[in-house]
Amino acid sequence: MGPLWEDRAACHSAFVAHDARLDGRVFIAEYGVSPVRFAQAAPLLLAKGRLTDAGLPIATIALTAGFGSVRRFNEAFSGRYRRAVRLEREGLSHSGWVEVCECPGEAALRVNVAVSLLPVLPQVLGRIRALFNLDCDPAADAEQVMRQLSQVPGVGTWTANCIAVRALAWPDAFPHSDFGIKLALKRGLGLDEYPAPGRILELAEAWRPWRSYAALNLWRSL
Repeated sequence: MGPLWEDRAACHSAFVAHDARLDGRVFIAEYGVSPVRFAQAAPLLLAKGRLTDAGLPIATIALTAGFGSVRRFNEAFSGRYRRAVRLEREGLSHSGWVEVCECPGEAALRVNVAVSLLPVLPQVLGRIRALFNLDCDPAADAEQVMRQLSQVPGVGTWTANCIAVRALAWPDAFPHSDFGIKLALKRGLGLDEYPAPGRILELAEAWRPWRSYAALNLWRSL
């Protein structure tokens, strides 16, 4: 059935032989994962290596790695590596996996992408920059913009802050009068009553210059 299938069969044969000799605890000590997790990860690791090195079509790699279809292959990669991408360029569809990791001790991210996404790499990186808000400037002063928004009839401080968070992607906006934020803080702090606006602003000082992310996390907690 081809060298890729033979590699996978050999990998599983080695796993079965090891499992016959070693109990689960010894296997975990040796490989760092349980036998079941090892068996589940082997096809993914094999396919990822082929994506990087072999230059084969995704469909060929997916089928010969035992996934049965490209859809199952993409689902497995999305579940393991947390991100699957599909982009269109010049009428062609490009799909593949993307892995984003932090660099310990550095203010940077490491990005690994499937070879199939190289033709649309600028678009992929653009989406990643937008997803992680990498172009934001935490020192930028958006107060003037928010003051201008507040002068629009019907737009108050709460609306201006929400626009700054959602539309302007300003990292330090904080709609402290929002009911959801009040409720989240009441629950999180175990209070009998909603915290006063002054108390909320006092708490939020510790979150500068990233108060927008604090607001998003408080909303998500509800």
